[in-house]
Amino acid sequence: MQTAATWIRGTLVEHYGIDPAKASWYVATTHHWDDPSHEDDIQPHDGSTIRKYETPSVTGAEFAYRALLEGEIDAIGVTEVQAPMLLADRRVRRLFDDYRAEEVRYFEQTRIFPIMHVMAMRRALAEAHPELPQALFRAFCESKRKAQQAMHDMPSWSLAWKDDYLDAEQRVFGRDLWPFGVASNQHVIDTFIRYCYQQGIAARQLAAADLFHPSTRQLEED
Repeated sequence: MQTAATWIRGTLVEHYGIDPAKASWYVATTHHWDDPSHEDDIQPHDGSTIRKYETPSVTGAEFAYRALLEGEIDAIGVTEVQAPMLLADRRVRRLFDDYRAEEVRYFEQTRIFPIMHVMAMRRALAEAHPELPQALFRAFCESKRKAQQAMHDMPSWSLAWKDDYLDAEQRVFGRDLWPFGVASNQHVIDTFIRYCYQQGIAARQLAAADLFHPSTRQLEED
């Protein structure tokens, strides 16, 4: 599972009227790795079918890109790392020409800034050292605070209008685009969990509290 793909598919279905049962969905290893997968096909709970899109002769990325360029598939969800290479071909364009305005509209409507990645800890480690989950949370809060302070203190940050960009971002997203804590992200986590269940990534509908150590569920940034 790739987090970005889960958000892309869930957003298209929930906010842009894509019927999951009437569209053909494929997955390919285009981003982090290209190891062949031996897992069974995912079985979603929304009536759709998701198939692996790969061939032993080429990498998953090459196979998926070729399918898009040759018109075998209509769209592909990739990250900003991969997009420039595809957009260099005149046969490809972004789904939204003014994607920044579309993303702002989505945030204003949902108050969701899609989360990515997760920090996990072995249950045995947390039980042996019950103070560790809270200490790790505080350490990440302090790390973020220092990074944000450094970003504001640096004169140019190699950008001509760095402060203007930061001011514009703050007007859209508010004081902190990256709030830490379960309560601050409850609606985002609940949405992602729902997408995971609908898409067959999760076998059952979890609650946000199921994903976090009890000692961290009420933690908030200072």
